[in-house]
Amino acid sequence: MDENILGYWRVCSIEMIPGKTVTLIGSLPGEIVEFTSDGKYIDWEDPRRPINSRYRTFVEDGLSSLDVWIENLEGLTARCLYRIHRSDLLICIAGNSK
Repeated sequence: MDENILGYWRVCSIEMIPGKTVTLIGSLPGEIVEFTSDGKYIDWEDPRRPINSRYRTFVEDGLSSLDVWIENLEGLTARCLYRIHRSDLLICIAGNSK
């Protein structure tokens, strides 16, 4: 697990391909998401009812990679590449194919 990804992150922007929707790892700009040390990805859109998912980080072909999924729905895993640049976490959602 990449310890650099741990903690709270504020969503600054979302850029999507027209006609494609990705909701598993997305929140709206201004909202907070969290990566915990026990593999939870938490979307704090509504602090009274946070949305919990699971995640793992790994390196594949020299690239920092990230998988996010809802427990028991591993077939819907969002496969991502990520990079930390200064104080920004940049995530590119790749979808289900390599």
